[in-house]
Amino acid sequence: MATITVAATALALSTNAPYDVVDLTFTYSGTTVQNGTALYYSAHLSDGTASEDVLFPLTVTSGSDIPASEEFAYTPKVTFTTTIMATDGKVYYTA
Repeated sequence: MATITVAATALALSTNAPYDVVDLTFTYSGTTVQNGTALYYSAHLSDGTASEDVLFPLTVTSGSDIPASEEFAYTPKVTFTTTIMATDGKVYYTA
């Protein structure tokens, strides 16, 4: 699989401690054709104390461009108690 770097942004959908649901948005400004039927989006999330690496699959049509933006919501397995930062955003795809 090939990899491209994308911007990743995390937003807690609930300000309760711990953050129950996190909305993660990936944005990509390029135009890259992928030749598989699945993309995998990954990022490293951290609030400075707790951290977690996440991976999300997305079913796509072979021969289509990598989407400019995708959004995923999930429940963290760690307890985030302050603002969550998303770094190391990547998309894994079939070249």
